[in-house]
Amino acid sequence: MTKFEFYVGQPPMPVTAAHPQWSTAIPVHRRATPITADGVADTAAVTYGDYFTAACDFLSADAMAVPALAIHRCLGSTAAPAPELVRIHLVKHGAMYHPARVTLVTGQTQVPLVLNVAIGPEGRERLPAEVAHLTRLQRDFPETYVPEVYGWGTGATDRQAPLPMFAGQWIAGYHEVHRTAGDGSGRQQWIVWDSDAGPWRLSRARAADFFRQAVFILTYYFDPHTLHAIMEWHHAAGDFVLKRKSDGNIEVRLITVRRYGPLFHQDADAAVDLQTLLDALTVFFLRTSLWMRLDRLEGTGALVWSEDGVVPAIWEGFVRGLGRLAGVHHFPESFADAAVRYLAAHDRHELRRLGLGILEHYPADLPETALIRRHLGQHAARMASVIRGCLSSR
Repeated sequence: MTKFEFYVGQPPMPVTAAHPQWSTAIPVHRRATPITADGVADTAAVTYGDYFTAACDFLSADAMAVPALAIHRCLGSTAAPAPELVRIHLVKHGAMYHPARVTLVTGQTQVPLVLNVAIGPEGRERLPAEVAHLTRLQRDFPETYVPEVYGWGTGATDRQAPLPMFAGQWIAGYHEVHRTAGDGSGRQQWIVWDSDAGPWRLSRARAADFFRQAVFILTYYFDPHTLHAIMEWHHAAGDFVLKRKSDGNIEVRLITVRRYGPLFHQDADAAVDLQTLLDALTVFFLRTSLWMRLDRLEGTGALVWSEDGVVPAIWEGFVRGLGRLAGVHHFPESFADAAVRYLAAHDRHELRRLGLGILEHYPADLPETALIRRHLGQHAARMASVIRGCLSSR
């Protein structure tokens, strides 16, 4: 008989049905508290007890099929034994999901997985699509920079409607990184939220590499046949995470894919010609480069814009991604160079004009829109200069 244990907070604090937190409402996301209009706690909200009950139900379904698959994937064993102990640690209240780190204990072996539980309406609506996106990227691309999905469905509670959730690969050793207010010197700093070793500062060189690898991942997953791209990611949500390797370098992964769709709308049976592809790549790059510079202080504070020093790394990540994209899709070796030269033909005024066109597709009152608009001219000029310098050095 498998035993379940439940934890909250950092460091993890055990909770049971007898603990006061069991009947406490879960915040809709990490900056919200579930209360009614008159300031009274909302007893109709999902509680921690509801959350853990639903998680148990989902993980126990079909003779613990999801834990069995996770153990099989991680250990490679054909006959995965049922875990003796399952620890469920609610680690974060996100905008979309409330993820838990689930540890499956089998003998002396511990297998981690992530359980993303949707509580709010937006997360409930988005979850099936995200599962489909992650599954597609795992299936259609030879290299993996996103987590594998082990299963999805709902978990029943004692007093609420079932909660939708999906289980996936726990990206062990990776952590969020965010801009910080710094030490008062005025220079931008990035802090890695390392829950194991404690927070640590990312050097400027490593911060540049973070941007370089993040842009590479997004470019790698751009589909030149359908013009599909990963969209609606945000540094403030911790979508990109990094790990410090033994040699001091870092490795970046993307842990969520909220939307994977076409940049342009066109007929489903229409083939993408070279001109359309080059135009799409130009829009993709400019859009990616603008959003790559957005974050929130400490992850939840004021919206901030990254300094110009990250721009060369953004461009380098895109160029590297183009080369890998060409290889994956069996394009001629000259394709990446042609795409670079096509983009380089856009001067700063043209890049700014395209940027304004991109912003028209976002709500005018969105804070990110206003911040991008304020920096767009400078960004276009800096990017055009970096691209010209790169081209002249070839």
